[in-house]
Amino acid sequence: MHLPRVIVAAWLITYWVVMMTKNLSIAPTLSHALAVGPLLALQIVIVTVVARAARGGWWYVAAQVALTYGPLAFLSGVWHVGSGFIIATLLLAVRHWIRWPLSVVAGVVAAAVHASLWPVSTVGEMAWPFVAAVNAGLACFILVHMSRLTGRLDATRDELSRETLAQERLRAAVRLRGALGDHLSAITAALERARDHEHEAAQEIRHAAGLARATLGKVREVAVDHRDTSVPAREPTRPLPMYGALVVTLTLHVWQTQANIGLHRVGYLPLLLAVAFLQFGVVLWPRHVRWLLPLQAALCLAPMSFLGWEWSAMAGFVGVSILLKVRAPWSFVLAGLVMVAVGTVHIPAEAVGAYDTLVVRIYWIAANLSMTINLYGAAKLADLAADLHDSRERLVRMTVLTERLRLSRDVHDLTGFGLSAIALKCDVLLRKGYERADLDGLIELSRRVRDESYAMARSSSDLSFPEELEAARAVLEAAGIEVDLRVSGHPPAALAPVLRESVTNLLRHSVARHVTITCTPSRLIVVNDGVGPPADSGGTSLGHGLANLRERVASAGGHLAAEPAGGRFTITAELA
Repeated sequence: MHLPRVIVAAWLITYWVVMMTKNLSIAPTLSHALAVGPLLALQIVIVTVVARAARGGWWYVAAQVALTYGPLAFLSGVWHVGSGFIIATLLLAVRHWIRWPLSVVAGVVAAAVHASLWPVSTVGEMAWPFVAAVNAGLACFILVHMSRLTGRLDATRDELSRETLAQERLRAAVRLRGALGDHLSAITAALERARDHEHEAAQEIRHAAGLARATLGKVREVAVDHRDTSVPAREPTRPLPMYGALVVTLTLHVWQTQANIGLHRVGYLPLLLAVAFLQFGVVLWPRHVRWLLPLQAALCLAPMSFLGWEWSAMAGFVGVSILLKVRAPWSFVLAGLVMVAVGTVHIPAEAVGAYDTLVVRIYWIAANLSMTINLYGAAKLADLAADLHDSRERLVRMTVLTERLRLSRDVHDLTGFGLSAIALKCDVLLRKGYERADLDGLIELSRRVRDESYAMARSSSDLSFPEELEAARAVLEAAGIEVDLRVSGHPPAALAPVLRESVTNLLRHSVARHVTITCTPSRLIVVNDGVGPPADSGGTSLGHGLANLRERVASAGGHLAAEPAGGRFTITAELA
């Protein structure tokens, strides 16, 4: 996420141009430029380092104080101090509440130094250096702070996803134990009684088979319940606290413009507040921007005809609205034209005085650009933070839904297979007779089914295809079905659930006597000669079994086909 860094860097560069041209307007010489430029650049470097540093704050503040006031020893009268850098460094580097009163003190010192270097005649002229320093410092702090906030929000998305997944799995474990735990334990207990009490064995095996079939019905209900997608979806939000930075930034620019005009001319304050309110409206009410933007442009640009350069800073409000609401690249072109026009047309000659005209005009263009970037950054980063907040909400919802669908598939496919195998083997034992070892194997199977069902809530089940192939062969042969295995290579584990569910469906829904299972490294084909589910030729549902399999195979980058033909039913799963 590079946008926050780009915004901060753009503001620092334009502020450097502002301070550079401010100093050159005092002493427009090459030697002065060579002396001032590196000093200002070093101050920006310190702010950039502070924005990334976690300790050593007071040393950075001391360095900024030295760079700000030290040059007065040899550049007195031709050095316009950048006290805003001190305030920005204080706010960014110091983690104690004392940074706020110290920032005010730094602003007062800036005003006092300015008054000692250049005579002031009005309260507004005396207050302006304080306002400008505090405004610059807070602008830098707000942009860097919002950049950090968006970075933290973005960085914690994965952590939030993992935490949400863990919470959903915990809830799922509780639901599974409540829905299936007693049934699965009862099956195991019945089989253990059959093994330990020979005279009751047949009755207990019959009871276990009945429980397995009844639990199969419960499994289908649980699978349907876990496919519930009724996780509440929240509407995109724009929490007002995230726009607190924009409110502060707007207030500061209104304050500074009032200082430009003169603090005694309070009659213009309602107009300033109206412009700021419209700026806030452009950000929060984009549907009304068609009439908000022209109205804001009129309020910002029209008063220049009688207030001149003192009102020119308001062009920044128009520039930021254009950047926010007009499509690129036209937004940059239009905003740039507005800044250049205001900087070259609406600064009367008397404001330039004896100073170099080009330098002063560059100063005003850069000042308006700095204000535009500051406002744009505050608004854009607030929007970005709100978007990240919304995306985190969507991520939580999608994590929950994905986990519920995954668990639904596993419960239906894996537990269903195990219960079908238990019921089938119980029938075989009752029909053909049994030994104690047979009951031990059946008990082991029931315990494995129970443990697998509990493990499903903790993580996605990883099946081994060779093990599933052997289990499928054993179950089918136990059911008296002839099995023809044609193995030229084992497919990936992603197709193991396909084999398991194919066998489960075959045992439930067909009267097959012969099954052919063909395996290659990328394909699985299961063909039976019984009656299977109807083909899906027109997008209709095939039931949860085949629907689950299609989802599994599709998620692995493959496709699944199920079709009857010539008295046979064929399931083909192939990975790309």
